[in-house]
Amino acid sequence: MTLRFDLDEGQLSSRTDVLAVDGVFGVGPNLSHWPGHRTPAKYRHDLSTGSALLFAADPDRDALLRDVTTVANNHYDTDGVLSVFAVLHPERALPLAGPMLDAATAGDFMVVRSEAALRFDAIVMEIGTHPASPLADDVRGLRSFERWRRSTRWLIDRTPELLRDQGPLEPLWIDAVRAFDATMASFASGRSRMEKRPGSLAVVDTDHELDTAAVVTLAQPCCRILTRTHGPDGARIRFVHTTHSWFDRVTPTPRRFDLLTLAERLNEGRSPQGPRWIASEIAAPIAELAFGLPVKPMHFTDSKVGLSPVDDGDACLKMIEAASA
Repeated sequence: MTLRFDLDEGQLSSRTDVLAVDGVFGVGPNLSHWPGHRTPAKYRHDLSTGSALLFAADPDRDALLRDVTTVANNHYDTDGVLSVFAVLHPERALPLAGPMLDAATAGDFMVVRSEAALRFDAIVMEIGTHPASPLADDVRGLRSFERWRRSTRWLIDRTPELLRDQGPLEPLWIDAVRAFDATMASFASGRSRMEKRPGSLAVVDTDHELDTAAVVTLAQPCCRILTRTHGPDGARIRFVHTTHSWFDRVTPTPRRFDLLTLAERLNEGRSPQGPRWIASEIAAPIAELAFGLPVKPMHFTDSKVGLSPVDDGDACLKMIEAASA
């Protein structure tokens, strides 16, 4: 059976011969951990890559592929790329299960288990845009979906070698590693501090910007993180529900609570002009509550709020602790 890969832009959704991996779309079979997925129970896993590896190891896997001609995703990230690779090349994928799951964990959950995993995830995210990418000339000027399609195909052909050795693509991952290491050093020196509290809540105190992946990694198993960044003009506060509580995981995860209601309560009596408490819907992959002015983020892990110093941070923390209980 010969399967092909494609990236869905909506044209595949009505086809029953399409296996949707990682995302949730279409009417055919599905291997995913996204909310609303159609993954068979025996392939359920915290990660879509894990589901694809369980599928790859199943001697009866062809039953799911009956009438399937195309393996597709509807977005671009590390978990998606590795899921496609595992389905298209099961014999090559199974010996690499450990590194694949580590890399997918770094990408979807921002939990770094090894530097190699962090490097691989950075390569995936930079291969279609970085000027030092070997694909730079091929994808220059292309729209996003076509860059993602070409990037996925390039990576699928090279996944085993890239999982084993990321050295040749150092320009693509070096900034991510440096940022992660700098934040880990900040906590090790005591400049930044973390207290894990009941209700899966981690409270971080620092005086400078921190790398998100390092903070989420250190916060484990907490999936609710409040960061207070202290400065001469006061503290800037951001609270997040991490992606752990967005995906449909096999591992039990505390449910999210409504941040919009908390923002309304915190904004009572506050002028509508200037900085305010801003919250996102809990349906967002990373749901946040922060004080400041709205901004457009560059990446989904970035805050949608330009943080401002706040005078009622203690009230915010008390509300979050009460909601987490």
